[in-house]
Amino acid sequence: MRNKKRKICGVGVNDYEGVIRSQGEIMYEYVVWSDMIRRCYSVKERSRLPTYAGYQAEPYFHYFTNFLNFIKTLKGFNQRDEKGKVFEMDKDLLIKGNTIYSRSSICFLPSEVNKFLTKSNKSRGNCPIGVSYNKCVCKYVASINLEGKLKHLGCFNDQYEAFHAYKLVKEDAAKSLAEKYKDQIDQKAFDALLNFVVEETD
Repeated sequence: MRNKKRKICGVGVNDYEGVIRSQGEIMYEYVVWSDMIRRCYSVKERSRLPTYAGYQAEPYFHYFTNFLNFIKTLKGFNQRDEKGKVFEMDKDLLIKGNTIYSRSSICFLPSEVNKFLTKSNKSRGNCPIGVSYNKCVCKYVASINLEGKLKHLGCFNDQYEAFHAYKLVKEDAAKSLAEKYKDQIDQKAFDALLNFVVEETD
């Protein structure tokens, strides 16, 4: 089935002349692109996940063929990890605090790395990242999620001591991931992991 030129969320232009869907399967690149557009411009998605507020895609990426041709040049695109999972598109590693999908910000990373970069603010309250306050013991607790498991790093009287413990482990883990995937990810992604810095306000 050939595509019909129509806009997604009033922004994304599907200008691809080839086949998007074949035998019930939708073109992988189209799924990645349309998910990006919806994440940035769908009112429904922003209501469901408020963290998407402020996300944008550079105008160049509003056109599917531009996006398609660009991602094909990136190392890691359409690559799989040891578990067979396709590498995921990321916009946060190369530019800290970034909210824009652009040619200078996106890269493809293994799921393990992408999860490593995901932040959880649910339990930290006003504490630095990686730290929460345990009322039962009246201590600040440092913990980190590595390889899908929550690792306890200790209890501290001072929240900044707890943060320092988290920071050391997190930055060391980033370097380990850089070395693990250095032959599979883009050089910029490798450098970003190798020089990964954790700040209290992350």
